[in-house]
Amino acid sequence: MSTRPYLQFCFGVAALLACLGCNSEPQPVPVSMTVEYKGKPVADIRVNLLDNTGGSAFAFTDASGKTDGFKTAGKPGVIPGEYKVTISPKDSSIPAAGETVDYSTESPKQPFPPKYRSADKSDQSVTVKSEGENAFTVELKD
Repeated sequence: MSTRPYLQFCFGVAALLACLGCNSEPQPVPVSMTVEYKGKPVADIRVNLLDNTGGSAFAFTDASGKTDGFKTAGKPGVIPGEYKVTISPKDSSIPAAGETVDYSTESPKQPFPPKYRSADKSDQSVTVKSEGENAFTVELKD
């Protein structure tokens, strides 16, 4: 009796398992968020989620303060993990690496405290889970 078919089967299973492990990076998951300030929705802002490794995701709020779907690197969803929540005007962009921006002054057009423009000053954070619902309500405080 030859063991050759058995060995071929074992090598095939090993190769299959190795390929399954190749794509072990965490996959983005859907996240929704409502942003409120003084009990009212904060409309037309950009919500940024920043992790401690430089990863980020963003979404925009609608008139009811709800996000329209977070994106990470242009793809729908957020990679599971811990994130600081920052807020910026809808028409602003995220500064490039090494670029310094003065966030210490409050824009008269923006209906939220200026501390939420900076990850260092923001007191809001979320934990995005790989399974289950990721729906958050963020209440901004003075």
